[in-house]
Amino acid sequence: MGHFRAGFHISLLAGMGIFSAPVLGVLSDKFGRKAVLLPGLASSAVGLIFGINGLIGAASPFLVTLIINHAGGLSSIFYYSGILTAISAVVVVFIPLRPSREVKPNSG
Repeated sequence: MGHFRAGFHISLLAGMGIFSAPVLGVLSDKFGRKAVLLPGLASSAVGLIFGINGLIGAASPFLVTLIINHAGGLSSIFYYSGILTAISAVVVVFIPLRPSREVKPNSG
């Protein structure tokens, strides 16, 4: 794939993110975070990005080096990525389905 085609496809992905973010925000407000996040985390790499990326992101380069050297080469990284996605999907299962309601003090 040439540079132009690769750039075009990357821009399509970025455009989908730009247009889908407000739509998913509205759906999240209407149905709750869990109802929006769980389907995306169960079948894609979004779980790696939004789930446990902050927790394991700093250690990943070191873990990946160990995996490559001791667990079968470069192709074993895909298993590592899949495991991280599965873990983040399990974590999202425990997010409450309904958004929490604020308790308003009585005025008067």
